[in-house]
Amino acid sequence: MQSQERRWSRWLTVVLLTGGLIGAALGFAIGSSTTPGYDATAFPLVTPSGRTPGPTGAIQYAQAISRIVAKPTVLAAGGNDADLPADPRRVRTDPSPNAPLIELVVNAANADSARRGAQAAAEAVATYTQDRVDLLGFRVVVLAPATDGKPAGLP
Repeated sequence: MQSQERRWSRWLTVVLLTGGLIGAALGFAIGSSTTPGYDATAFPLVTPSGRTPGPTGAIQYAQAISRIVAKPTVLAAGGNDADLPADPRRVRTDPSPNAPLIELVVNAANADSARRGAQAAAEAVATYTQDRVDLLGFRVVVLAPATDGKPAGLP
């Protein structure tokens, strides 16, 4: 009976150690093969342009705009700006639930490219909405210059 328990114990130890080593090797391979990215943040702010349905309308408009920021047609409003992110998947947005503010984050290979990309994307959104201000009743302004890029994943 003890020899069978030892066999199971030995077998389980070998399986767990092998799994741990394989997992560590895969984690190291994936971690070393990905290039570190940098995130920079800009804050577009929705402002009324005259005829507006009140403050909740601006918040709803900010939430709607945040969903289309990374679309090529919106980014194209920035013209031929070389700083615009080439890959829309590197643009993330998070609208504020209680203010007409959008957090726009751009990820790039280096900190300066991330900052310039976030600034260019925010300005492209402002240009896109400026061209439609009569139709929509709101415009977007860039609240402040984009933050310096920091390693992705850091708060």
